[in-house]
Amino acid sequence: MPEAGELLLFGKAREKHGMKYEHVKDRVWLQDNPSDDPDVFVFLVRAPLTFAHSEVVVARCSDEVDGWVRAAKVVQTAILALRRLFRSDQFVRTDWRELCEYTETSGEYLKTLVLKASADEDGVYKVHLVPFFASHGAACKWRFNTRTGASRPLTKGEPSTGGLIGWLGEREDFTQVLEDGHQSKAEVATWSEGAFRLVDLANELRCHVQGGWNCAERE
Repeated sequence: MPEAGELLLFGKAREKHGMKYEHVKDRVWLQDNPSDDPDVFVFLVRAPLTFAHSEVVVARCSDEVDGWVRAAKVVQTAILALRRLFRSDQFVRTDWRELCEYTETSGEYLKTLVLKASADEDGVYKVHLVPFFASHGAACKWRFNTRTGASRPLTKGEPSTGGLIGWLGEREDFTQVLEDGHQSKAEVATWSEGAFRLVDLANELRCHVQGGWNCAERE
C-alpha cells in the first residue's frame, strides 16, 4: 500500500499523452486503482475557480458515454472526500487563507458543481469538480439581481440562487489573469503550488478519500 503523497501515475497514459500531465503529479489526490497506470485520476487545478477546484481525467475510454461512466465512479468518492474536508471550516480558513481569498471562498459549504465543460480534451475525457460555498451563492444572486435591475443586499435567510452560469464565466476570466501573468502552464503551476499550498491540500484530501490510503482524519 503506497504512502500518502506518493505518486502512482501515468505509465501508458503518460506515453500516450506525451507527458502532458506530468506537471500535475504532485496535485493528484485520487485515482481509480493503486497502480502506475490508472484509467482515472483527480488533481487540483493550478488556477482554481473555487477552493479545492479539481479536474477528473479519464485517460482511456471508448466514447463519451464510456468516459462518463468511468468518471462517475471516481466523482462519487471525490465528493465524499471534499465533504469530509469541509466539515472542519476553521481548519480550511486558517491553513489555506490565501487560497480562500483568491477564490472568494467563505461561509458554509453547499455542494460541489460537476461540470462537463472542456473545449479541448486532447483525446481524454474531463470533468471539473467545483466546490460551491455560501459566498459563491451570494455572488451569483448579486450578479443576477444586478443584471435584472433588482440589485439590493441579500437579507438573512434569503436563498442565494440565480446567475450561476454567468458567475462561472466571470470566475474563469478572473483566473485567466493568473495564467496570462506567467510564461507557461508549468510556471503557473509552480507559482500556485507555492502561493496556495496546493500540494499540501492534495495531501490533506488524500487523507479524506474513503477507502484510500488510510490516513488519519483530522478532528
